[in-house]
Amino acid sequence: MISVLGALGGLRWAPGTSGGTALAHGLRAAGTAVCCAAAFGPFFYLLSGLPAKSCRSESCAYVPGTGIAFLAYAVGAGLAGWSIHRWTSARAADQLALERERVRRLRKKGKGKSRVARGR
Repeated sequence: MISVLGALGGLRWAPGTSGGTALAHGLRAAGTAVCCAAAFGPFFYLLSGLPAKSCRSESCAYVPGTGIAFLAYAVGAGLAGWSIHRWTSARAADQLALERERVRRLRKKGKGKSRVARGR
């Protein structure tokens, strides 16, 4: 969940507007960095527990259970991300349907047409 929420926060904080002060840009960049660190931190922590290819010291020996934890992390983060994506997509579709219905009602009353089209 930390990875999914970090990724969502990173996408929300990502710079998309060109206006604003230097302080606002700095805070936005710092927020993006913190959220991306939260998104990728657990991934790299679990990845560090896997054995290295040519390491002979005890510090990089295999930690038992790391492979299963890595697999559980990947599946859990994938499912959580997919469910959040489905939820936000459904909300966006509902809002789009409401907007289409509002525009249809306005056009039915004659208020959704341009000024030139109303004059005809």
